[in-house]
Amino acid sequence: MGFDDLKGRIFIVKTAEASAKHSRCDIVTFHGSADKVEILCKRYEDGKYENGTISGGTGDDAYTIDVTEVGTNRQIDLKPGSPKGSGGKVGGSWTADDMPPGPANG
Repeated sequence: MGFDDLKGRIFIVKTAEASAKHSRCDIVTFHGSADKVEILCKRYEDGKYENGTISGGTGDDAYTIDVTEVGTNRQIDLKPGSPKGSGGKVGGSWTADDMPPGPANG
C-alpha cells in the first residue's frame, strides 16, 4: 500500500488511552507527501511514511502510526515513542478505523 492510498481517507478514533491527544470519535486525516506526512488535526509533528508506518517527532514528541489493511478497510494505531507514563508531549496510544468510501460517508 502506498501513501496515496491513505491521503484524504477519513479515520475515526475507536479507542484511546486517557492520556492520548485524541478521544473516541475524533477524525484523523493524512495529507502532504510520503516524505512529509501532514496529520490534519495538527496534534502531532509532520511525519514520514515508509512501508506502512508513519513516524515523526523526536524525543518527547516522537510517535509511530502503523497502518494495517483488511480487505478494503484500513486501521491506524498511534504509539508514542516515549515510554508509557513518561509524560511525553504525544500522550497515550489510540486506534482508528477508516470510513468506507461512498456517498453516505462524504
